[in-house]
Amino acid sequence: MIYFKVNVMESFPYNELWNYYFTQHSPTRVPTNYYGGKNAQQYLQALFQATTTLYSSLYPKKLIEFTNIDPKKTVLYFIGDIHGSFPSIHRLVSFGLKVLSSSSFDSQSSKTTKYTKHAKIVFLGDYVDRDSNDLHTLILLLLFNLKFPHNVLLLRGNHEENSINQLYGFKRTVLSNFSKGLYSQISHFFSTLPLIAIFSIPISFAIIALHGGVPANWENLKEPVLIRNIHLNSNVTSIYKMDPVSQQILWNDPSESLPISADFYPNRNRGGTFYEFSSSAFRQFIRANNLDIMIRGHQMFTNGYRFYFNRELLSLFSTVEYCGMKVDGKIARVTFVKERFNDLSASEEKEVTLKEKNREENEKGVEENIEEENDETGIDETIKKISANIELLPLLRLS
Repeated sequence: MIYFKVNVMESFPYNELWNYYFTQHSPTRVPTNYYGGKNAQQYLQALFQATTTLYSSLYPKKLIEFTNIDPKKTVLYFIGDIHGSFPSIHRLVSFGLKVLSSSSFDSQSSKTTKYTKHAKIVFLGDYVDRDSNDLHTLILLLLFNLKFPHNVLLLRGNHEENSINQLYGFKRTVLSNFSKGLYSQISHFFSTLPLIAIFSIPISFAIIALHGGVPANWENLKEPVLIRNIHLNSNVTSIYKMDPVSQQILWNDPSESLPISADFYPNRNRGGTFYEFSSSAFRQFIRANNLDIMIRGHQMFTNGYRFYFNRELLSLFSTVEYCGMKVDGKIARVTFVKERFNDLSASEEKEVTLKEKNREENEKGVEENIEEENDETGIDETIKKISANIELLPLLRLS
């Protein structure tokens, strides 16, 4: 594992920024000024440089795969769209500090506790736009990310992109307070964010996290996209310069009401440029890529979530407010449950066996290491299936 090391105190007053944005403010007390006075832009330039270095160093690829997840210890948290809500990010950071207080990585000494790699908080994109406090919100999120660089992961959403920022307010927020140079630097930072994170337990279970959804394979519509075999060209500030798969990963939506004959259908709610995908397209994609469930953001639900496709896809919306409306935002906590063969039906046993065979054929290196990993994680040969336990946590009741 590559550890991220940066002495942020050399480039900007991290502790003072943290104290201002987190300690001096709260969900009911939102910042009205940027810390630093005449030095504020200098501090923010250093902050975005540090986070750009973090993602360029740790995650140079746009698909991140965390393999050999320990099902006994691992706890994953997934957070959907925030859209510039400072009350929401303050609640989330407060909760995250409690979750990660015993699992932080010391970037100065390069020491990590035994639990560091087992606790992760994954943000699914759309941190800005639609709220005038979006830059304050982004600043606090990045300060939190720097505090726990190996526990907190930011994925890119469709609102981490220049043309959308021009339409929905973030660019206006930045330029009304700072220079074009800072805005360009932020846009470049957005371009370094990964698009996909996969969390996998060898041969047993895998979760894919992204912002939008399943991409269509326009070169061969009969075959699903094999995401591990493609090059995601999203390291650009404009969506118009991305490859079609990257665009769809950011923009596509699930639908349970498409015509029977349609796996993908132009999404009128997105201007017809992007697509809705059916349960058939979803399951083809999941099976071809040896995945089990998908967790994503991208859609607004006043209750904070929606399950699709027999609960194999979860869509999250993680803010307490949105465009003047109150929202019962939710986040997801995922733990893992072991099931033995004698707990499964015959059809489930067959599906697990096929999944096992597919994983062994498609995941290079897994078969050589599986015995060692089984010893380490306590998975014995009688364990044939691991399932995910998903808890939905309301933002307003996080503690």
